[in-house]
Amino acid sequence: MSLKGVIALVVLTIALAIPTWLVTRSPREVATPTKLFANSDLSKSDAIELSHSSGKSMKLACIDAANDRWMLTWREGSQDQSWPASTPRVRAVLRLLSALVTSIPSDLAPTKSSNLSIAIGAAKITATIDESLVSGRAALRLNDISLALIDTGLHSVLTTPDPAVWRDPAAFPSPIAEASRLSISTGGQELSLARVGRQWAIVKPVAEPADRAIVDELLKSLASIQAQRFIPDAGVDWKTPTASIRVELDQRTPSGEEVTRSTLMQELLIGGTADVGGATILARANASIDPGAARAPLWGPAPLVLSRQAIESLTTDPASVISRSPAPGPRADVARITLSPADVLGGKPVEFIRTLSGWTRDRTPVAPADAKSIDDLLALIFDTRADKVRSKPTPGSADLGSISLFRDDASPIATLELSQATQGPDAGFIASRGAFHWTFAPNAASKSAFSWIAAQAEGP
Repeated sequence: MSLKGVIALVVLTIALAIPTWLVTRSPREVATPTKLFANSDLSKSDAIELSHSSGKSMKLACIDAANDRWMLTWREGSQDQSWPASTPRVRAVLRLLSALVTSIPSDLAPTKSSNLSIAIGAAKITATIDESLVSGRAALRLNDISLALIDTGLHSVLTTPDPAVWRDPAAFPSPIAEASRLSISTGGQELSLARVGRQWAIVKPVAEPADRAIVDELLKSLASIQAQRFIPDAGVDWKTPTASIRVELDQRTPSGEEVTRSTLMQELLIGGTADVGGATILARANASIDPGAARAPLWGPAPLVLSRQAIESLTTDPASVISRSPAPGPRADVARITLSPADVLGGKPVEFIRTLSGWTRDRTPVAPADAKSIDDLLALIFDTRADKVRSKPTPGSADLGSISLFRDDASPIATLELSQATQGPDAGFIASRGAFHWTFAPNAASKSAFSWIAAQAEGP
């Protein structure tokens, strides 16, 4: 073979080999990104400290691991300040930090940086964060060779010296669903409630059973109040607030064979308007704990701005939370009923007495129909929720008489004044006791019960 033929054969062989190599070669191994905090489980963090180059610093500490509650502390002027931290914000930041991967070391030498310290048990992780952004990113450095690039959002949270970014915005940050006592004061009037077992009772201005469902909704409403923003103390005279709300929770903390009892109190004071239009109002929140010896502050007082709409439905009228049943206690306690007709000439009270075999009327056994009517009446006034409760009488209502209820030992349970309104927004059958008026909308049950009551004035 000639030299030219050999050269041509070599060139052809190489040309055929190159595509084959490109197809059959093993893929290059791609380096797996390394997590910046690969050796630490940040979800188990106990505390986070942040220090800004300006000298301002703050600390977040887990104060209740079981319920994942965090407390934020910082120094403002010469005073140490505390406020519950936003757990969702803390957890979100820890998740973002856990997901960071190492990046190529930056050639830029940082001029100013913030410091980050995370405690996990006895271990402590420290890092620095460049305070200057380059193309929307900054370096978070564990050391000179281990760093990750973070975006604007995470950078802003970690380097902003304002503690407001970490604060829980709730006006009542500690859970209040299981509160022991609740008080609302405004305009010289006060409504005080206390939990009795699983039920609620009005303590002030009257002693009456409260409606548990309504009080629970009231607590939910209070728990949903959130600050639109936190502000410096504006020099408001908080000794004379326009209104105040106080929620107390009795706590029991087991410690070996002993139990420590304490009371956590959260208070919200309401001041004047915060804007010209009056859509927002000034407020101040604080919390303290009473372990039995002396009350100690927990957080606040913190001035904040609230939406007026968040509190405008609050009232000190006990009718707003009173039990929706006009007769207190269980209906099984009723042993004697006295019906008194209204303005019936010569009308006498009609008496019904419970016996082992049923009911008697004036010592004469009643008909089965009457026994059912009595039971239906008791079901209405004891077990049926009234449609409305008012602390003022309904104008234009017609008197129907009264019903008195007694126990087996002749002690009184209640006397209800009965009336009916046929027109207006409060139209219906009304049972009044003291200063309160329970209105039942006209329906088959209420019409039947009140018609039977009216019929008793005419005699058996």
